[in-house]
Amino acid sequence: MSTTARSLGLRLLLCLVIAFGAGLVVNETAYLLTSGPDQEPREYVLEIPAGTAERLEAGQVVTSLPGNLTFVEGDVLVVKNHDTIGHQLGPIWVPPGAEGRMTMDRPMEYTVACSFQADNRLGLKVEPRVNTQDRLFGVLSFGLPSGVLGWLFSIILKPVKGMEG
Repeated sequence: MSTTARSLGLRLLLCLVIAFGAGLVVNETAYLLTSGPDQEPREYVLEIPAGTAERLEAGQVVTSLPGNLTFVEGDVLVVKNHDTIGHQLGPIWVPPGAEGRMTMDRPMEYTVACSFQADNRLGLKVEPRVNTQDRLFGVLSFGLPSGVLGWLFSIILKPVKGMEG
């Protein structure tokens, strides 16, 4: 192997190591900030305020209730009904003063019947839980192209001996 080829190979290896290290830091920082290592399903509480049915009947919008919700696979939505009448959210019926639970068991987008919204529907988006394979793919997607681009820029900025001219 020629000295030029060896120098290019070592430079490529160094650029890839630096890029994969940077990719690991960026990817894992984003993972920790967004989902964290405790990837346990969470419980989210949606409270239906008292007087919701009367406001809807009068044609008013209940601004304290969201029109769309986003969850991660395995999360649980707890609906607490403080209204004087029962309300429905998809498959769950919540009597007055009671609560109902809905587990988000598979990733997809739903539109469910919802008696406490003016348009009688609520959008639910369930995203997949991040796994190790996704995290490795993120590091690879960052590290490989960044390493190769860094290598090419290094050749342009400081050519290897034997490549000039």
